[in-house]
Amino acid sequence: MFVKFSKPAADDGTTLNGRAVRAATTGAPVFEEAIAWMDCAVRHRLDLGSHTLFVGEVVDAFIRDDSARSASMNDTE
Repeated sequence: MFVKFSKPAADDGTTLNGRAVRAATTGAPVFEEAIAWMDCAVRHRLDLGSHTLFVGEVVDAFIRDDSARSASMNDTE
């Protein structure tokens, strides 16, 4: 799955790089197969020269399977 996101995203509204998604509270895509997710709204933006720091507020979250193993760096090999 990681390889699918090493390239620009292809979003058709119902899938993102071929994976099923739905809209979260803010409209951000959430993968249907995600074991957990958080949706944040931007509350502050601070320009720091070559970077921008965004401060967000969690507006929605869900844990579908708290016993599932999340991805790790070993999964990229």
